[in-house]
Amino acid sequence: MTPKSAILYQNASSTVFLIDIPTSIALAQELSLASQPNVPCDIISFNSTEPPKKNLRRILSTPALKTPYAASFEPKSEAARTKVLARMPHCEIHEELSSLLSNALEDIRSNYCQDSEWCLSRCLLEDDESKELGSAINVEHQFQPPLILSPGRNRFQDEAELCNNLVKNTSPETATVEIRSLFVVKQLKGLEVDAEKLERIQVFFIPPLSEFILCNLPISTPLTDTEYDNANPIPSLAPDQKFNLIVMDPPWSNKSVRRSGHYETRTYLDSDLLMAYICAVLAVHSYSPLPNDDLTLGNKSNLSIAAIWITNSAKAREAAYGGLAGAGFSVCEEWIWVKTAVDGQPVTPIEGVWRKPYEILVIGKRKPGFIAGVGGDGILRRVIAAVPDVHSRKPNLKEAFEKTFFTSEPDTAPVHYSALEVFARNLTAGWWACGNEVLRFNSKNWWSDE
Repeated sequence: MTPKSAILYQNASSTVFLIDIPTSIALAQELSLASQPNVPCDIISFNSTEPPKKNLRRILSTPALKTPYAASFEPKSEAARTKVLARMPHCEIHEELSSLLSNALEDIRSNYCQDSEWCLSRCLLEDDESKELGSAINVEHQFQPPLILSPGRNRFQDEAELCNNLVKNTSPETATVEIRSLFVVKQLKGLEVDAEKLERIQVFFIPPLSEFILCNLPISTPLTDTEYDNANPIPSLAPDQKFNLIVMDPPWSNKSVRRSGHYETRTYLDSDLLMAYICAVLAVHSYSPLPNDDLTLGNKSNLSIAAIWITNSAKAREAAYGGLAGAGFSVCEEWIWVKTAVDGQPVTPIEGVWRKPYEILVIGKRKPGFIAGVGGDGILRRVIAAVPDVHSRKPNLKEAFEKTFFTSEPDTAPVHYSALEVFARNLTAGWWACGNEVLRFNSKNWWSDE
């Protein structure tokens, strides 16, 4: 039976969550019941107040981690730890988070179902080969008018037909994209190599009311001051297309998260370059702040929110904060995803020297004022515990975003909002997405009909 929510636990103040990652992605592929009747085709994502009737497909996953990783990379003694820390720059944020995360994990242990694992059962991958299907799209530079998908099946002779083109599923139902691709199989026959071209059909599930651009994002060329105001940072996305929510997961240059060459992370050794790109996307595609401080105008959101995933390096943090500030955003919240084993233990020590068990989502608001929260910096910090899954797969936080920023008073109409995910690895119903891995986890090879 399909779960109604990916949130397994939430405290009364909505500052501590336990989320199941595979379920969060599966639920994000469908619209809620409230959003399906008489939905206009050119907008919007809706507040997921009700679960869909039908059973959802289940995304394939790696086995849930039973115990924390071995800490063999940590200093072996307190003296060795002290010596290492003396050579490292002081970082107050990690000291603040240590206590916050420990308290949050204890909150979940005390209030979540006793003896329950911290994730739901998973539908497991059979082998490593299926993990990579759908992630190696060859992105050619072509510019075409927007492509409107038909309900049901859509067939294409080559992936180039979809590249650098705005693709829309205007139906309230899932569409299917089939792409014909050729690959070469080489066999050794005696002393000769026999090469044979074979055909393969790649199938992708496109969620309802979703739109995407499969493209290489132009992130390797700095933006000058004169180019900034009129920049078109996302190919095939008109500069006048604005969003209430923009989520970014940049390919930071970090050995522990480097993405096997899918994005050229070496260019980000200059953090100013990445800061400029973040700033350009937000400046061009976010709504300008309005004098009305109400959450909604009618039933349409009046917010402009940006959320950026960062690594635990000081340079990534500075680039994210700088990009937000440059586009007129004030940081209002930080969501810390702490990775745990199924028994609730963090995958590595929270106070570890070399490897932290968490990633941070920095959230800014393009409106005056801050949200009062934990700490003296006026930033509200929320903790999201989740058992990690496939490498580079993060929780889909659509449900949490809607609960936090796009929820109206009870018994009123859903709050409409528009959302864009940049550097996306999967699509989300009702959202826009862009990047060269945008269809990765929407490949049929990643899904089961169980």
